[in-house]
Amino acid sequence: MFTRRLGVGILVLFAASLVGCGTEPGTEVETPLECGGEPCDLPLEAGDAIRITLTSISCDAVNNAVRITAPASVAQVLTANACYATVGTEWNFPGPFADPSAIDFTIDSRIIDGDPALRATGTYPTWTVSFEDGADEDFNDIVLTVEAIAAAQ
Repeated sequence: MFTRRLGVGILVLFAASLVGCGTEPGTEVETPLECGGEPCDLPLEAGDAIRITLTSISCDAVNNAVRITAPASVAQVLTANACYATVGTEWNFPGPFADPSAIDFTIDSRIIDGDPALRATGTYPTWTVSFEDGADEDFNDIVLTVEAIAAAQ
């Protein structure tokens, strides 16, 4: 809080709001997946496999850990430092997964200027998952293509 005395006995208080819901720059946060501003996951159909491709990166931050959190049987860190990962890297999960099942992600990162965000667009069977690190609101810092691949019939 910053206090400044102006004029004769008049105090003006200026409370600086910090980014990240009360967190300071540099604070580590876990960013959940959202669709249209609401928490979500990406639905799978019975027998589906999953392919996740690192489509592009445009970030300078370090230690942005991308985690697949569901299905539980494949929950893991995909990359501990996505901003320095190789574009085109693929992660394949053959399934089948419990029915019903869904794909879910989080990204662990640090507060830069604003709140980080992770959003999904698209519909079954292909989605784009885009991460904004909070620096410029361009949602191109980490981009993943997520595909549900139907089981061979």
